[in-house]
Amino acid sequence: MGTKTWNGSQSEVFETPANWTPSNGANNNEPEAGDDLVFDNTSNVNCVLGSNSDYTTATLGNITIASTYDGKLQTTNTVVINIGGALTINRADCLKFDGTNTVNFTGDPASVGIATYDGAGTAYTKALVSFGADTSVWNTGRGNTAFIFPSHSFSMVDGVYPKFTFTGTLKAKKIYSDASRTEFNNYGSVDIGDMNANDVNSSSYDIYDYSKEFLFEGTLTAIGDTFRFGHTTARFKTLKSSSNGKIDFPVTGSSLFLDSTTKNFYAQYHKLVIETNDIIDNYWLIPAGLTIECNELVIKDGGRIYGEVGVDVKAATIKCVKRPTIRGDWNFRQIADGVYETIGAISNTPVYHGGTGLQTIPVGAILYGNGNGTISVLNPGSNGQVLKLVSGVPSWENA
Repeated sequence: MGTKTWNGSQSEVFETPANWTPSNGANNNEPEAGDDLVFDNTSNVNCVLGSNSDYTTATLGNITIASTYDGKLQTTNTVVINIGGALTINRADCLKFDGTNTVNFTGDPASVGIATYDGAGTAYTKALVSFGADTSVWNTGRGNTAFIFPSHSFSMVDGVYPKFTFTGTLKAKKIYSDASRTEFNNYGSVDIGDMNANDVNSSSYDIYDYSKEFLFEGTLTAIGDTFRFGHTTARFKTLKSSSNGKIDFPVTGSSLFLDSTTKNFYAQYHKLVIETNDIIDNYWLIPAGLTIECNELVIKDGGRIYGEVGVDVKAATIKCVKRPTIRGDWNFRQIADGVYETIGAISNTPVYHGGTGLQTIPVGAILYGNGNGTISVLNPGSNGQVLKLVSGVPSWENA
């Protein structure tokens, strides 16, 4: 294992051994498992992966693109990059990913990640990606690329990310590069494409968290049971798609986001921003009977969020400490100070607020739990039947 520096002396092809300079003076050779890769002012030639054939690397160490590198890291065909360390990119417009790309971060952030600090100057959960540029690192290919993270806790440096998958816990918190609160860059938000996620959580709240923003620009598939943003800001933009219509919003109790095992899903927002839609016909939908709770709600011009409506449909509810800023569109009416319900729907109290989520209960029925979801109802059985559990669900059976 060593450090290989891109010199591009022979061609733009990643796989050409002579295009790399080892740090130990050995013969030039293609990067091997565990090697750290550096792109700097040694060469301004583009580096292309997959130009000869589909290419899957061995697991590399750290990859660093310095601010002095004027070329581009480029892909063609199908490319898988396995990074056992961290990815550091300090130059904008340097990724030209023309193939279908997967970047697997295989290391434990606690041991190989980039150090981060909270507003109090205390070491915080590490990051696996660091952006030093104030604008996007992508030239092309953001939509064709997926970053896959391991089952660990990690934090995110501001910048533009592609599709994003993780099975651990994302820490929603303002982070800095040192104990003196030095910013990694001046970009101002974490922008995420499609996200297939596990838990999002926050801890050790401080006043600096209020300036941290997360912008979700694509599809959301939350497979954990917590989507909590602490004191940070969560911004949502309906995905760019040729299909138009409703998109379910991640709100506590949502059946779309419920953990398949616990049947629970908890969302927590401080400041919630509904961004201008990419397609005018798309809109966010709060399912019937569910409640968004936040300290501040902003619906920007062109943003749309609605509560579900229909005959005898339970109202969706928004509870907001500050008076909402509505420049776009919604379908809510104020029913009390800070409480808003879907116009034309029926009020109800969901399970997580101590209610049943039901408008009526049949005479003699038995109620049983369903996580965050509406309490399930077992209607009365017939004379002589007994109550049994069948695959964990109560039912009436003949004696």
